Amino acid sequence: MPEFIIYPEWKKPPFYQEDAVSIQPGTAGWEKEMSHYPYLAEIAVQNGYADFALWEDPFPAIEHWQLHWQHIKTEIKIHIAAGEGERAFPLMIPAISGLIESMFWLNGRPASLHAGSWDELNILPVNGKERIEFICSRPVHHHSFAQLNELYEEVRRKAAVLKQRRT
Repeated sequence: MPEFIIYPEWKKPPFYQEDAVSIQPGTAGWEKEMSHYPYLAEIAVQNGYADFALWEDPFPAIEHWQLHWQHIKTEIKIHIAAGEGERAFPLMIPAISGLIESMFWLNGRPASLHAGSWDELNILPVNGKERIEFICSRPVHHHSFAQLNELYEEVRRKAAVLKQRRT
């Protein structure tokens, strides 16, 4: 994959630091690369790669994030319980961005960190925005992990209902 410029919208902790300039994903395919780079789909589209507009047919990508979460959540929980925040952090950040992407994609929209963008979402877990803000403020805290786990389950159920309605 080519090098992608990270636009200022994404340069917000805990996802990317302000001095981040670009990312250069490997060639493993979007499923594996998204697990390493927060908001890869949106960043790729901003860099001219329209085939990354995964929100146009969101269910395969949302299912990917759900499976990814199932694979990593036990490891994260162990690290957090052991006080190993530095080991949990690199696993939590893509999981958080994947959940945010899933919430936006359920609404047929690319994820956004702009103020007010959450107000445009019709399909959203109860207090979804506030819960995400809490998680982002303390990404390696036990309560953040618990909220993230609950939100993944709520999004999974909402996606299943929406997918059933569309078929």
